[in-house]
Amino acid sequence: MSHEDKVEWQDYLLRAPCRICGEMEGKIHWDQNGQDIVYCRRGHHAYNAPKIETGRVVRSLTTVRLVSPGQRYRVMERAHFRCELCSSVDNLCIAHVLSVRDGFDFLTDAQLNSDENLMVLCAECNSGQRSSTLPLWLFAAILKRRTEKDG
Repeated sequence: MSHEDKVEWQDYLLRAPCRICGEMEGKIHWDQNGQDIVYCRRGHHAYNAPKIETGRVVRSLTTVRLVSPGQRYRVMERAHFRCELCSSVDNLCIAHVLSVRDGFDFLTDAQLNSDENLMVLCAECNSGQRSSTLPLWLFAAILKRRTEKDG
């Protein structure tokens, strides 16, 4: 069975002893958002492993440049950690409302990558969006939903 066949847990040799108990054997868990999480055999969190270390295929969707982890968290929190199009909680990523391609000529990098121009999409919705700007009616619906949740 390959890693991509929805395996949740697998035995795993830790790259360093557990900081809490010193155990070297453990398990790796592939969670819903695609993170490879390594635990020692006694259940202590050891570390989050990069896919290159665990042998899983690295996602082909690129991450948004110039978006810090703190900004990513703010945008995710604003969306209640759900896709803003389909409400999925799986494989979430940050996407642009106005695409970089469409806004490149008249917006600065700071404007393109501002919280207001970023949204949370699941990998499936983001793949369907490609490098296109979100249609105005859909953006209006998202804005309405954002203000209802905030207000």
